[in-house]
Amino acid sequence: MFAQIYGIPHITYNLKEEFKCNVINNFIEEYSNQRTPNPCIECNKYMKFGFMYEKARKLNCNYIATGHYAKMEYSNEYKRYVLKKANNIKKDQSYVLYSMPKELLGKVIFPLGEMNSKEEVRELARKNNLKVANKPDSEDICFVPDGDYKKFLENNSNLKPKKGNIVTTRRSNSRSA
Repeated sequence: MFAQIYGIPHITYNLKEEFKCNVINNFIEEYSNQRTPNPCIECNKYMKFGFMYEKARKLNCNYIATGHYAKMEYSNEYKRYVLKKANNIKKDQSYVLYSMPKELLGKVIFPLGEMNSKEEVRELARKNNLKVANKPDSEDICFVPDGDYKKFLENNSNLKPKKGNIVTTRRSNSRSA
């Protein structure tokens, strides 16, 4: 574990219920209302920049850091910190951070924001003997790691997905799902 290797105190909290209430239940609710959810936005809003930040504040931490590909910079024009795209545009995640409260902008660190490639990140991890150096990229929703949303919804709600039309604003693009 990184914290042990570098002698950093490591504290864990069980926020399983909070995650279920704020992220998973929202995912199910959005699908039940025929909307496509983005659980990463809800997780950032409630878990990382809500509960995690509050826990860090109670521990007298001045900053929190996450593994998002984004940058935080002070803007002389706006006289405050602003969220910016990461150097690695292919991995940029600034769009899922839009709900971050502006008062937190100067209190969050994004170490990956200045990295130019995933290989650069992996090389840094290798140099520091971190096991995650060769971990495959994760692009699925963390609580649906196999990407089978239909199975997840069937197992975790009373929703029974059914076939229907995909409807767009242009009539000629409607097609059966």
